[in-house]
Amino acid sequence: MDLVLFGAAGGCSRVTMTALEETGAPFSYEIVRFMTQENMSPAFLAKNPHGKIPCLVVDGRPLRENVAILSWLNEAFPAAKLLPPTSDTIEKAKQMADLCFCSATLHPILTRISVPSMFGPPEASASIQASAENDMHRY
Repeated sequence: MDLVLFGAAGGCSRVTMTALEETGAPFSYEIVRFMTQENMSPAFLAKNPHGKIPCLVVDGRPLRENVAILSWLNEAFPAAKLLPPTSDTIEKAKQMADLCFCSATLHPILTRISVPSMFGPPEASASIQASAENDMHRY
């Protein structure tokens, strides 16, 4: 199986990379440089039309979004035990809900903490970061 992970240092692709490392499967890693807008290049957009990372290409077929990628890795590499094994459909749905929560709730808060400049002018960075830290305390 040919696995290529497209990601960026410090990005949410670190979650996928960690899971891939846990599987023990060989994979290659391609850096996507956001500062040069490489994520908007025709070559990358052909893999992920949303221009986001992570993108895991499996035998030439791209998978996007951590929730989908992690779910696939869990199924493709059961020996890695990335998620607790269960055949109960409700438990599987709960696992999916937890992954979605991390992706849709925690990750955006962490982004506001680590890169507040993405969300406002430089003079607002401190208040954006403080607000995000306050939001994170709940979790």
